[in-house]
Amino acid sequence: MTKNRLIILIISLSVCLFGCGKTTDEEKALADFSEEISDFTEYIKETDEKINNLDPADKASIDSLLQILDDMDDAFQAFSEIDAPTQYQDIENLAQEASENMSLAVSYYHAFFENEPFSEQDADTAYDYYKRAMKRVRYIGYMLTGGEIPEDENVTIYEEANDGNILHKLISDDKEENNTASTETFEAVD
Repeated sequence: MTKNRLIILIISLSVCLFGCGKTTDEEKALADFSEEISDFTEYIKETDEKINNLDPADKASIDSLLQILDDMDDAFQAFSEIDAPTQYQDIENLAQEASENMSLAVSYYHAFFENEPFSEQDADTAYDYYKRAMKRVRYIGYMLTGGEIPEDENVTIYEEANDGNILHKLISDDKEENNTASTETFEAVD
């Protein structure tokens, strides 16, 4: 369901941006961002299908899996360099974290499959890093679709005030409500 909402968001953004005649630099940046998200989402789906179609009984599947993982590492690295519009800046951090975790996962998978005897600890560590990478991709999906991150995801949301005088307002005894704009920052706890 989240994937469908993400696709609908991307299509809606594209229609809005290109159906209105003149486009500003900000609109072009948002369109490029939407296209990068769409391409990465499609890549993840295709890769998931490739991995699920591997035959675990076939020894040649190990080489195929390692090649798929190497390709994923490259794709995550490229995605980590995404230039997100201002309203999606937190996505850049999550994409970088996802890439770092994917690189570690791939490294441990290579260590597991290429060393004898096989180290179950390497396999467990690789899978943990893989899950962390994919979790960050899910967080990006939640942020883009406006969905709420499930409570069991161990994510803390901090609100940051966008007001240069916030320290003065916090120190003063003024009981007035301040009308500062706020943004949500997602911090993954793992």
